[in-house]
Amino acid sequence: MFTSTKRWSLPAHPHRKAGVRPVLALAIGALLAGLAVAQVPVRGITEDGPVVREYPAHTDAERKKIKKNLSTGVTIPYWTRDVTSPIDGKTYPMSMVGSTPFRKNPQSITVRYLPIALKVNVQTDKGIVVQDPMKPGCQDTVPVVDRFMQSPMFVPVPFSVNGVDVTAGVGGSGQFATIFQRANFWGEVAKSNPAGNDWHLNLKSSVKAPIQEEITVSGTVREFACGDGVGTVGRVPMTEFKPKILEILKKYASPKQAIFILTYNVVQKKNDFTILGFHDAIPIGDDVQTYAVSGYYDAAAYSTGWRLADIESWVHEYIEWVNDPFAIVSPQPFPSSNRTPAWGAPHYCSDYLEPGDVIPGGNKDPYPITGANGYVYHFRDSAFYQWFYRLPTTAAGGKYSMMGTLTNYQENICQ
Repeated sequence: MFTSTKRWSLPAHPHRKAGVRPVLALAIGALLAGLAVAQVPVRGITEDGPVVREYPAHTDAERKKIKKNLSTGVTIPYWTRDVTSPIDGKTYPMSMVGSTPFRKNPQSITVRYLPIALKVNVQTDKGIVVQDPMKPGCQDTVPVVDRFMQSPMFVPVPFSVNGVDVTAGVGGSGQFATIFQRANFWGEVAKSNPAGNDWHLNLKSSVKAPIQEEITVSGTVREFACGDGVGTVGRVPMTEFKPKILEILKKYASPKQAIFILTYNVVQKKNDFTILGFHDAIPIGDDVQTYAVSGYYDAAAYSTGWRLADIESWVHEYIEWVNDPFAIVSPQPFPSSNRTPAWGAPHYCSDYLEPGDVIPGGNKDPYPITGANGYVYHFRDSAFYQWFYRLPTTAAGGKYSMMGTLTNYQENICQ
């Protein structure tokens, strides 16, 4: 474990609450208004319904076990730091994957991950429909899993954030984790050099080719136009899907590496809500296993409302795994890792350090990013850590999010 426990506090300064644009039509706005009463964290509305976050569902005993294992066992490399927020004067412990950027000579680090391509057989009332990431997506000739592995999540690309070339100091390119984290901590990265030092987070697969797994779950299928043919999206109940994911995690458990599970055009349903992915940590013996699960989605399947494309949902979970690897394993008592002063996103209030959950309601369309293979992938804006704690930004370009959607932090603690 890589740790840094020095505390720091920054003074408050004038600020304004960032504005939020209406997302969809009045009818959908009415739906979301109703959801707001229940504090459901709706990210947007798609053809599969309102998209929400899947929260960790650990018992108190599991949370205590994870906390204990983090102090005595092994897990992925991570660092910690205490942050004192000027909005409430409280000190919050923050944990992230990799090594701390706050050292005089910060050390880069490689974190291993195990990629698993999951074929999902959706048992409908008319028979089984197969959603297989080993095959090409809609109007593509390259298997989904190859598009995933060749994406900027794992293959370095050059990238500027808010007008700052954050990859200049690492040879002119970086994986998305490096891009986001260097932008996130640009004030530390660029202290000795305008182009930044060479601190970065490198993710490396522990296998030559992704492992293939297969599950069968009940569900329904939605068809969509795919060129001259028809594509399908599988909708499966979370109550069936997640236990099977946990079985796979235990089968391949190796706490010193993360496990990333890829599906193709599969969403999970919980009541009337839709879940596109989730990340979490579970105890494995005396150690802690971190993981993330999400889908690669055909853009043709999401042409109205809140649009999806290729790795957009995966980047969301990937960045949140980096910034909140243990997924708030211990909500009580305060303080617990990666809790923040409460913040408001469209239609709900939260206190989790989850960069991808802040902005989606204001971003209907994802941003493009060209991979090293020339393929155009997509991602959404994500918030930097200063936004959560109401700190003056030292991030790249003086903004509070990667694509500059957030130019200020919130002036209140939401209720």
